[in-house]
Amino acid sequence: MTSELLVSEIFRSVQGELTRAGVPCTFVRLTGCDRACRWCEGRGECVQKDAMQGMYAKLLDARWVVLSSPIFFYNVPGQTKMFIDRCQALWSRKYTPPEG
Repeated sequence: MTSELLVSEIFRSVQGELTRAGVPCTFVRLTGCDRACRWCEGRGECVQKDAMQGMYAKLLDARWVVLSSPIFFYNVPGQTKMFIDRCQALWSRKYTPPEG
């Protein structure tokens, strides 16, 4: 059983109940996100304008995040690793002093 199949079944089973309770749910695949470049460090914002911009909004709005990934050679695949690395912008935002 693939990790996507497992998570999609979990999502399908809880989506209706959570939606009725007023909790929005979104199933997202990690596609269209480019690699990390560390430009965000000290800025708190990502210079790359790709699908990850929508992911940032979803992550900031989320109460919970479930990340599922297969494991290849004792590590997550490149797409998952890029997603994790690109979350550096959100971490950096927390520690970036406001301009002005």
